Amino acid sequence: MDEDVPLNSFFLDRGADLCVAAISGLKQSSRSDRFAAVCDLLTWDRAQLQRLKDAFTRAASELEGALVVPALQRSPHATWATLADAYLWDETETEVMDARTIACQADDPIVLPGLGSERTARLEELRKACFGHGMCPSDETIASWAESVAKLLHHNPFDPERWTAFYRDLSRLYRNRDTLVLQGRRLLIDSRQHLLPAGPWDQDEESKAQSRTAVFFAPRRRTEQGPADEEAVEDEENIEVPKRLRRAITYLHGDISLTKQEGPRRTRNAVRDFLERSRLVLPYRRSALVAHVAQLLARAQDAPTHRDALFWALQQFEATKRYVSTSLRHLGFEISVVPPVWG
Repeated sequence: MDEDVPLNSFFLDRGADLCVAAISGLKQSSRSDRFAAVCDLLTWDRAQLQRLKDAFTRAASELEGALVVPALQRSPHATWATLADAYLWDETETEVMDARTIACQADDPIVLPGLGSERTARLEELRKACFGHGMCPSDETIASWAESVAKLLHHNPFDPERWTAFYRDLSRLYRNRDTLVLQGRRLLIDSRQHLLPAGPWDQDEESKAQSRTAVFFAPRRRTEQGPADEEAVEDEENIEVPKRLRRAITYLHGDISLTKQEGPRRTRNAVRDFLERSRLVLPYRRSALVAHVAQLLARAQDAPTHRDALFWALQQFEATKRYVSTSLRHLGFEISVVPPVWG
């Protein structure tokens, strides 16, 4: 069709007006196919996009800001979002971070699942044509969503399978993404079911990093399968962190599944590898535990905390000597000396 012919151009403009009017009518209807139909009426070819924009203008609206994208939000039912605000989300590889959960918890509109790959691809192309970028969330946005989902899991009764699935989602989502955006976010459930920020905790120059509780993987008993390294402890060994030291160190909840069976041995699974590789959780190292307690002592002034830290550190030191060479001299422990009373 030759668009330079005035009559042809006139008919195309009227077609655009009809599309805008039909979109408005479908939004008010209860038809089961209204969401798919609106997508079809909305996603014009890039070459004709200006005609559609002009049609929205003639209807006292604008394409970029109109509520025309089928989406999930906090409402229990599908609703409408703007082209500028809606996100595309592929939930085929996630178990906990599905579109409905994210839309409800993060308060961001998610394009309605089930529209089909062809329609969502056309929506993506329309977004790019209007704004210069697509509808997929950034690494930072996904991290923010993950933090919101972790708050939901923490609010509900503790379910180790759901938490394990949540961390498995993160390992898949960030397989090829920047995991730095996860660091410092409240994503970790500890042994006392507290929701805590993720690591790292080795930024000595930042007081904020020093003041946060460091989360370690819980050690395994030496009777369990695995090498006799610093992550293994004797059955009779007390691994519980004293109450006054829990401001400095704690363990990831022990019911989170971190291993898998491979033949006669149990090995680390994808969740364990991801959390450690991304520096979100620290591997169990007695020397590292003692070092983090020393950071606590640099801030603590009370004698009971120093006393508990000293006794606990000495226990760790005795066990640690079997694996690494270390010293308590530089860690800042204090011993109160009571002057003798002479009779």
